Amino acid sequence: MDRRRLGLLAVAALAVVLVVGVLVRSATDDESPRPTPPSPSASGTAPPRGTGGSLSSLTSPENEALSRCRPGADALADCGKAPAFSGTTRWFNTPGGRAEPPATQRGKVVLVSFLSYPCASCVRHQPYVNAWYDAYRGAGLQVIGVESPEHDFEKRPANVAAGLAGLDVQHPVVMDPRLETWTAYRNRYWPSSFLLDARGAVRAVQLGEGGYERTERQIRTLLRAARPDVELPSPVSGDVDAPPLPPTSTTPGVRLGWTHADTYAGAPSRPVAGRSEDYRLGADQPTGSWGLGGTWTADTAAVTAEGESRLRVRARSSRVDAVVGGTGTITVSTEEGSRTVEVSGAPGLVGLLRADEARERTVTLEVSAGLRVYAVTYA
Repeated sequence: MDRRRLGLLAVAALAVVLVVGVLVRSATDDESPRPTPPSPSASGTAPPRGTGGSLSSLTSPENEALSRCRPGADALADCGKAPAFSGTTRWFNTPGGRAEPPATQRGKVVLVSFLSYPCASCVRHQPYVNAWYDAYRGAGLQVIGVESPEHDFEKRPANVAAGLAGLDVQHPVVMDPRLETWTAYRNRYWPSSFLLDARGAVRAVQLGEGGYERTERQIRTLLRAARPDVELPSPVSGDVDAPPLPPTSTTPGVRLGWTHADTYAGAPSRPVAGRSEDYRLGADQPTGSWGLGGTWTADTAAVTAEGESRLRVRARSSRVDAVVGGTGTITVSTEEGSRTVEVSGAPGLVGLLRADEARERTVTLEVSAGLRVYAVTYA
């Protein structure tokens, strides 16, 4: 091959490299980074009971000091400056929707509380956060909620506003639709709390439910450190009216949709993606599984009833809830009887079964056409 032809080939190769480089840069520079989403259970991820959980291992210079905080520890630590909020959008419960991130709260003790409003664990957790805000905001506590979506419908401000109202949330909350602030705090769980002192340093981390008396003691310690002459009310955590933590024997919840076929048991053998399909319930429903009967359309994150549609689950629990969107009815049947639940308003958590005894049950839901079911949770 002559020297001229070699030169032409080299120029052509260089052109290909330059074009590929431009395409790669345009794909990454024109959009802000997309964090890797969590892989939650139906009721929100939860650390193993009693372990305290662990932070994400994805670190940056801004958040690597969080490793000095042992989640669930009694003692306060110095875990560095709190990461900045990133990628947040709509604010609620602030004057004129003004942004009020932790960086604007110097001189106050700040509790950054990550939540997903339809998450069953968050529903149990939020009454404690509300009680702390009511009791201590006059003494210098600010609570900032970060609504980090477990479901796509949480990316709509109207749905979030309705969900927060249903939880009686009065403190500021900001939407984190792309989970960028979630990622900045190395979070992995709904709910989670990061406690900041008056200098803006993270001093304690609580991952998942529980630890309420401990978190309140830490809040009181930091408030006294910030204002030595402050008068604090009596502790309030012991008086909070909230649903109890589920026993460790409770069956994990299930997410629905064709991407969650690992927990599906019925015919066809897995949900069909993206089109209306007729389903048949099996002879038995294994514990921890879900099955469909009648006509449904399954997408990546939910199943939508198309007619005479049934959803069946089996679990050990005393409470059964579902994350549902749309307007209609769900008739809940067990060997103990049946009841019909009206569904309307923004998508959210709907209470289906409340029993005195936690035991193994098969629960069949007759779902009216148009209702969209995202998850079934147990407690």
